Amino acid sequence: MTDDVKPMECPYCKARNIYRNGHNKHKSGAKIQRWFCNECDRTFQMFYVKCDRL
Repeated sequence: MTDDVKPMECPYCKARNIYRNGHNKHKSGAKIQRWFCNECDRTFQMFYVKCDRL
C-alpha cells in the first residue's frame, strides 16, 4: 500500500505551520473549515463549494 497523502500547506506561502480557525457556513448549509497560517498570517479554506443558482 502506498501513501499518496500530501501534508496540508498554506496555498499562499506553502508553509505547513497552519491551524484550524473556525468554520464558514455555505448557502447549502454545509460547514467549511477555515485555516490560519502562522507564517504569513492569512486565513483560507481548503475547499470551495460551487452553488448554482436556480
